[in-house]
Amino acid sequence: PHMIEPDKSVGHAWLVMEENGFRHLPVVQGGKLVGIVSSRSAMDPQLEEFVFEEHRRKHFGKSR
Repeated sequence: PHMIEPDKSVGHAWLVMEENGFRHLPVVQGGKLVGIVSSRSAMDPQLEEFVFEEHRRKHFGKSR
């Protein structure tokens, strides 16, 4: 299953959920569940910029 570590951004979590059709994503640290991000809680108009940046970095590399 897909998981995310707590040091990742909410935008990154949202991108993983969007690309895979998930509504919830476990947050795991050291092999233990520490939380769950839901698509509803991640839906924030300000996240659009973060999601775009994460998508750009994933597909085009970290440098501009």
